[in-house]
Amino acid sequence: MPVPKPETGGRRRYKKFKVQSSLPSTQNSKLNTSEMLNTFIRGVTNSFVMKVWD
Repeated sequence: MPVPKPETGGRRRYKKFKVQSSLPSTQNSKLNTSEMLNTFIRGVTNSFVMKVWD
């Protein structure tokens, strides 16, 4: 079957692309995690303040 040859080549290309895109994606994930943490803390503090005020 002549299918596997181009498939492996495509896979190799995909791996290279993944490695290259992993650098900025990690930075983005770090930023996203910090933003999510901030929003989570904000929500917790808001709910805590509401409980205290009630």
